[in-house]
Amino acid sequence: MAKSTAAWVGGILGVALLIVVLLNVVKLEEANQLAGVVGSIAAVVGLAVSLRSMPRRGHVRRHGSDLQPLSVQLEGSLRSGVGVSTFVEFVNTGDEVVSIHWLDTEGNRVLYRRLDPGESYEQQTFVTHPWLVCGEQAGPIAIFQPAETRARALITYRRSH
Repeated sequence: MAKSTAAWVGGILGVALLIVVLLNVVKLEEANQLAGVVGSIAAVVGLAVSLRSMPRRGHVRRHGSDLQPLSVQLEGSLRSGVGVSTFVEFVNTGDEVVSIHWLDTEGNRVLYRRLDPGESYEQQTFVTHPWLVCGEQAGPIAIFQPAETRARALITYRRSH
């Protein structure tokens, strides 16, 4: 889809450039006006293509799969590295407030978000960035390692009664 959009935009810009060149032979003033119009159209089309590919606030795109939680005992050995950009939707289906921490390049916790039970949010991240989930009372619950495709991290921790 992105290739067909790029080809379409490229075709329009090519035709517009040809028109500008032809008008330049006739009258320079008209060519400058048309060039301004073509530039404005190209900017609007470029913006529309960019906005179409961005995630929308309050809207979570379909995910490819659910991530499998890793043992919290791995926390000391995990570090963020360079990798492919992706998205993870964190979903708190448990009964406790949780905090979502990114494990940085040194393995340190960096708090990103707190989620009440029933809340979710989508996080842009990288495949090589581990995420630690901690319960407000329980402490570390799970670690999630993102996938190359958009995925969901289900947080299902329930307190024992």
